[in-house]
Amino acid sequence: MSRKEKSKLPQYNIEGSRTDSFLGPLEAKVLDTIWEAEDRPLTVREVHKAMGEDNRLAYTTIMTTMNRLFEKGLLDREVKSGKGGLYYVYWPDMERDEFERSAILDVLQSLSDKFGENVIKCIVEQASRDKGQLDRLKKELNELE
Repeated sequence: MSRKEKSKLPQYNIEGSRTDSFLGPLEAKVLDTIWEAEDRPLTVREVHKAMGEDNRLAYTTIMTTMNRLFEKGLLDREVKSGKGGLYYVYWPDMERDEFERSAILDVLQSLSDKFGENVIKCIVEQASRDKGQLDRLKKELNELE
C-alpha cells in the first residue's frame, strides 16, 4: 500500500474539536502547528519549539509523530544537509481546509454506505433547524443543477 493510499483517515472521534476529530491529540497538535507556521518547510526542532513553553514532550516524540503523519500521507518531507548532518524538513501535503473537507467526505461516504437514504434525511433535518444553514444547503443544491 502506497503512502497516498494510507491517507484515508481511519476513525472519527465525535468528541474531538477540529483536527483531533480525525487524528490523535498529539498528531492533531503537530499538524495544527505546521499549518499555522508562517515559514515552511519546518524541521522537527522548529515544530518542537513552536509548540510552546508548555510543551513538555521530548524532541524524539515530536519526531516520531511527524514521521507517522508522513506515513499517513498528511505531511511531505525532504532530506537536507546541514552542520549537524542530514535532517528532514516537513510541510503539509494538504492545507487545513482540504484536509477537513477530505475527512468530512470520508465520514459522509462511510455513513452513506452504511445507512443510505437516512443520511440525506438527517442532513436535511439538521439544516432545517437553522434558516441560514437551510438557505446555504438550498444554494449549494441549486449550484449543482
